[in-house]
Amino acid sequence: MAIYHAQIKNFSRGKGESATAAAAYRAGIDIADTRLRTLHAYSHRSGVVSHHMLAPAGAPSWCNDAAIFFDAAEAWESRANAIVGRELEVSLPAELSESERQTLALSLGQLLVDRYRVVALVAIHLPSEKGDQRNHHVHILMSSRQVGPEGFGPRAAAEFDARKGQGAEEIRIVRALVAEKVNQALESAGKHARVDHRSLREQAREAFSVGDIEKGHALSRPPTRHIGKALTAALRRGLGDPLLQKAGITASVAQRTMEQAEAEFVRQGRLVATPESQGWAAAREERGREQAKIEPKQPNARSTVRPPGGISPAAFLLGRLGRLGKTQGVDAALLNAESKLIEEWLAAQEEVARAALESLGSIPGLRFEPAFSAAIETARRRRVSIYGTKTFFFEDAEVLSGAIEEYAKALCQPHRDRIALHRAQWALSECEEAGPGGAARVQVARRALAKAKERVSRAALLASERRIDEARAVMVAATEAMERDYYVTPLDRVKTSPPESYLDGFEGSERKSDSNRVQLNPRARPHA
Repeated sequence: MAIYHAQIKNFSRGKGESATAAAAYRAGIDIADTRLRTLHAYSHRSGVVSHHMLAPAGAPSWCNDAAIFFDAAEAWESRANAIVGRELEVSLPAELSESERQTLALSLGQLLVDRYRVVALVAIHLPSEKGDQRNHHVHILMSSRQVGPEGFGPRAAAEFDARKGQGAEEIRIVRALVAEKVNQALESAGKHARVDHRSLREQAREAFSVGDIEKGHALSRPPTRHIGKALTAALRRGLGDPLLQKAGITASVAQRTMEQAEAEFVRQGRLVATPESQGWAAAREERGREQAKIEPKQPNARSTVRPPGGISPAAFLLGRLGRLGKTQGVDAALLNAESKLIEEWLAAQEEVARAALESLGSIPGLRFEPAFSAAIETARRRRVSIYGTKTFFFEDAEVLSGAIEEYAKALCQPHRDRIALHRAQWALSECEEAGPGGAARVQVARRALAKAKERVSRAALLASERRIDEARAVMVAATEAMERDYYVTPLDRVKTSPPESYLDGFEGSERKSDSNRVQLNPRARPHA
């Protein structure tokens, strides 16, 4: 199956974004913003295959020039929080040739032009030098206004902003249309690969319903998460995760050592999926260990999703394999046979820690406590060398991640209750302004406001503080248990003698770049 990625985003002036900067970066050109007297210079950037302007029938000819059009579109909007553009980013299948990818990109751009009556910039990009070399993609930057023979018209693509779930429904429709276009292009090129816009859960459920257990298991994995350009750039430059730096967490010598060891394990093929001829079934038959085989009892028997207050099936499976292998003296062999599951489990634990950081980072003015930072650092530390040497490592690690998750929820709850109170107050005022015809809605809004006030009362706040203290105590205890039972000794100097020679040769690199933003002299008079 080919890679599928389709993401829609808005560019808002309230966030400091502009249509001119977005267009210049995506097309790899220089655009002057006459409203701010700023030049966005990106003509020197690499990675742009080509860019094209698409406009509705009858649109003015100046819509075909990206620099002129997006400067005019930026100047047209007057509100400080105006949406100045929308973008659809789509992965182009690596199975297609360059000309076939360009044809597909233009057809996707024309789809948006016809559907929303907008002008669209179609910019085709190459994969990043340090990223996945299959990641050919296209950025389709749409105008925030409809465009007709007379120029700019009403707001475009307002369907994405609709309330009561209608905006999400429009996004699902567009994702389905994109998948249809991509599959048509693959079929026309004679390729067997196809894409599916549905979630992994929906695809897995369908596979299980038709009896395809193997495909269902393959699809029952945690979805990958788009981390964004800022975090990707920081990680590539060796600067680390900005969220972790905000929490005061830096990679220790022991953590870097474990990450380097894991990288070498991956290079040696000890933590990657093995071929069927060398996999679990072949090893079981060769060694004659029928009792070591563990068959899934249900479709989610290998799931890394941890139920509330419990341990995930994957942790139970890995822990049981480790204990079984330890009694037979083959613990490393059994766990290496499940390297793919270990990688998925590690990714799931990393996601729990990052989700907790993001949830607390959304609270204005909140300072991370040292206990929380220590727990996150302990949870993120990869202990490759002890996976098969400790009896209940996987289960205890999930106890810590669950404690972190519960502490973050307890700490976020008062903030969410205050937001709910403000929303209830706003909803009541809106209903009262509607006039006497909305008496029933006013009563409902008043009851909702009363419930919201109860959640921020003194008694509720005291209960929240108790829950926070209890969750903190559990998290601290779990952190201390992990550091005590699964301690990783900090190494001031990495030895190069066997068997630790795999730790050599790992050095970070930093890429430097100049600013792309050039300020024009505001006093300079334009030439006639």
